[in-house]
Amino acid sequence: MREVHDGGDVSYEGEIFQLGGLKYDRTPPENPPAIDIAALGPKATEMTGRFADGWIPQLFTPDSLRERFEDLRRGADLGERDPDDLRVAPILRCFAHEDRDHARNVMRRMIAFLIGAYGPFYGDSVAEQGYEETVTTVREAWADRDMAAMTAEIDDDLLDSVAAAGTPEEVRERVREFAAIDGVDAVRIGFAADMDNEEKRGTMRYLSRQT
Repeated sequence: MREVHDGGDVSYEGEIFQLGGLKYDRTPPENPPAIDIAALGPKATEMTGRFADGWIPQLFTPDSLRERFEDLRRGADLGERDPDDLRVAPILRCFAHEDRDHARNVMRRMIAFLIGAYGPFYGDSVAEQGYEETVTTVREAWADRDMAAMTAEIDDDLLDSVAAAGTPEEVRERVREFAAIDGVDAVRIGFAADMDNEEKRGTMRYLSRQT
């Protein structure tokens, strides 16, 4: 992306990938776009620290996020960069609702889908954070396309570790917890796929009262 912005023409001959003939024939914008990477694993996070402008992790527990910062900082050191210059904004999927059970059940389905059906990467990442048995069972249920069984495997511990769902105050407290992690610049609010527009707006209204 940076080469396209700087020169408009990119060729690359690597050991694994080759790229030729990519030409950007429009006038590049005056300011290059920031490149933020949604890395999960240690090597990808290290490369994010070495080359990218920001990091957007998702489905991390607070403790696991703190540990992964070591990879980000190592990458920044390898690139001779100041890690404080990297913008870190984890995605925290949130559903704040007066009907606590409804919010939590909807979010359970979302987490189950992400770790079971959304490719291997989220599931692998969550398994490495101490939930290997849950991920295995969720994937087995997905093989049968049994969404109810998948959802039932997301217990309160996992739900509350990687997402924020429940009463408005519960969700606000979870956002505060992630925002307080050393090195986090902002928390990106995500949603669950089954939330309707009013539920999304309601969640944002509740979170706008964040202190």
